[in-house]
Amino acid sequence: CLAVGVLAGLSWWTGVGPLAFTSGSAPHATRPGDIPSCGPFWRVVGSPNPSKDYNELHALAATSSEDVWAVGTFGAEEYALTLIEHWDGARWSHVQSPSVSDYSNHLYGVSAVAKDDAWAVGASHRGTDAWHTLAMRWDGAKWSIITTPNVASISALNAVASLSANDVWAVGESSTGNKGKGSQTLIEHWDGSAWSIVPSPNGSQNSALSTVVAIAKDDVWAAGSYTDKSGNLARTLFVHWDGRAWKIWPNEGAGAIWSATAVSKNDIWAVGNNGPQAVIMHWNGTLWTAAPGPASSAKSNALNSVTSANANDVWAVGSQSINGADQTLAIHWDGAKWLAVPNPSINNYVDTLNATVARSNQDVWAAGSSIADAHGTNLGLVQRYSNPCR
Repeated sequence: CLAVGVLAGLSWWTGVGPLAFTSGSAPHATRPGDIPSCGPFWRVVGSPNPSKDYNELHALAATSSEDVWAVGTFGAEEYALTLIEHWDGARWSHVQSPSVSDYSNHLYGVSAVAKDDAWAVGASHRGTDAWHTLAMRWDGAKWSIITTPNVASISALNAVASLSANDVWAVGESSTGNKGKGSQTLIEHWDGSAWSIVPSPNGSQNSALSTVVAIAKDDVWAAGSYTDKSGNLARTLFVHWDGRAWKIWPNEGAGAIWSATAVSKNDIWAVGNNGPQAVIMHWNGTLWTAAPGPASSAKSNALNSVTSANANDVWAVGSQSINGADQTLAIHWDGAKWLAVPNPSINNYVDTLNATVARSNQDVWAAGSSIADAHGTNLGLVQRYSNPCR
């Protein structure tokens, strides 16, 4: 399985900027009660919330319809714990996972190649000036932390992609400055016995990688952003592994890429944002080009993750502003155009989807979080696109 990139650390110091599609009909919130009991629709699926205050899911991976992983964080921000949940075909359960003691722990990416082989990556931090890479592996019985190298006082892994048990890539960023100033790309590789740092290129400055897609041993893409020499203009960053070295792939995109998915080596989608504008980009085997999103009059939209079942069935998820509140958003590529698809929100404060993964065109998962009340209680949010009556 190819890992699906996520809105990782949300590049852990900047967060996610608002996105806006072109103008169209006024958006309205969809509620679970608006969804028919039968037919292919997005529906909310119950999931555990181990903390009464804060639970958030950042990434998804699946090897089958009975083996789906979701990872994130829960607890208090000062000493947050890693959060891992699993779908066994019938229900979601909370799976015990290790955390670094006396640190705040966050998982931003997950990838799986078999029922007994999965990776989750992220970072553990103490305050804003000490961040360390974090990686853990599932062996079929338990999750264990595996040592990963750090190149600077601030180092984080935002996404992971597995080709095999002995060929895994993780990407992120590092910095010696406060809150990520002067950040550099960070790429690490697992060869079956240890993680090692692989030299990676950077843009003009403030470079970071948020997603990675592994197609073959000599065909791996990572994407994120950098800023131009002025430090004010964000540019999309695409780097490619050809089996020997990572190289920057020139493109004309502006903004940041948060997630990418590959249908094939000549058909790759990436989503992100450029200030108040959505970014959807496509690779045709030769060029990365911008693609228009669906029409909407929402004041802001966020696309945080993208996944694909086939060339004519690609999903991107995130959030959109409706009546001053963020509500869930799902859009679909049918082979010709992107269209918005009804997607239920459960609360009126902030509902957002951070990750998505497709097993087939009738079995797609999305995950994120929902703020349930004015006190800021944060609950995990899981949805599934399927037809339960089929």
